[in-house]
Amino acid sequence: MRRVTLLTAAAVVMISGGLACRPGPTSPSPVLSVSRVVITGSDSVAPGESMQLSAAAVLSDGTTRAVTKDVTWEASSGSPLTISASGLVTASHERGEGEITARYSTLPAAKPGAERASLTMFVLPRGTYVLAGSVKDGGAPLSGVAIELSAGSAAGMATTSNPSFRFYGVEGETEVRASKAGYETQTRRIAVLGHQTMTFDLIPSDPWPIVGGTYTLRIVAAAECRDLLPEIARDRTYTAVVTQQGFQLKVALTGSKLGLWGSNSFSGTSEHNRTLFTLDTYVGAKPGAFGDPSVLEFVTAPNTYFTFFGSAVTTATENGYAGLLDGSVELLAVLNGPWDYGGGDDYAKLASCRSTTHQFTLTRSSGTTSR
Repeated sequence: MRRVTLLTAAAVVMISGGLACRPGPTSPSPVLSVSRVVITGSDSVAPGESMQLSAAAVLSDGTTRAVTKDVTWEASSGSPLTISASGLVTASHERGEGEITARYSTLPAAKPGAERASLTMFVLPRGTYVLAGSVKDGGAPLSGVAIELSAGSAAGMATTSNPSFRFYGVEGETEVRASKAGYETQTRRIAVLGHQTMTFDLIPSDPWPIVGGTYTLRIVAAAECRDLLPEIARDRTYTAVVTQQGFQLKVALTGSKLGLWGSNSFSGTSEHNRTLFTLDTYVGAKPGAFGDPSVLEFVTAPNTYFTFFGSAVTTATENGYAGLLDGSVELLAVLNGPWDYGGGDDYAKLASCRSTTHQFTLTRSSGTTSR
């Protein structure tokens, strides 16, 4: 006997309705990313004391997530600060500053660097601030200036501009004095009620010597280099155009064999008792040095070049300036020109001599001067 199952019309409707209401496939939730990381906390801590920092990640959906214990905390090397894995900063007893960094890598970054935040922190006695500044001569940075706090709560503190300066632990009415030989001393009063900056623009006591003009530059290798260098590298001359702005000098060399890959220019400073010229080194000449040489002159085919670098302290002569170059003169073979620092195989040093007594002579070849 066959068993027949009968469904009522209501049951059919219920089944049909259930099928119709079954949800379809759902779209995957968007992957969250980090838009930025924020560090919260004071920017200063007293010497020998500790302070807790916190970190939060702002996510791509607009929400904020507390991540203090999930970030990697770091304090800059050599700073008076250390920081624990939980964000507790501890200061040494030395005043100063350092950078605290927090990196959150649990979620991907929305853009490069979004996973990282930094905070500059100062180690200062409570209620004191940082007084920072710089020194210029006619707008040009000026180093070697003695800066002293001559009155106020931090009187007696002193430093030297390089060309900027900083004092840690200053508060209230303060007198600042700036002095350097060849300049008029300046004294200024300032109310330090927070971290502040100031600028000195010193005035020369006497007008700067006029150095600008056109010269012939001659580089003669030191006597002890005669057996280390071929004749072509022992004595080189160039046309040199010196431009001047205050005490700052710029020397541009010209010639048909220059201007290939070196900048063929270098800088200098003119003081009342000496004129200093500085030429940059290049990769391979000194560990960690990168960049074009100041001078790169083609001397022989197919790929031999002459360069020199170092510093020359000169004094005025009857028709120019002369002194000794403390540095090197070299012959290089550029193998894969143009000058390329992709690897150590792009050049070869053919001859080199390091000395403190190379001759550096500028002979004025025109009466034209420029300031």
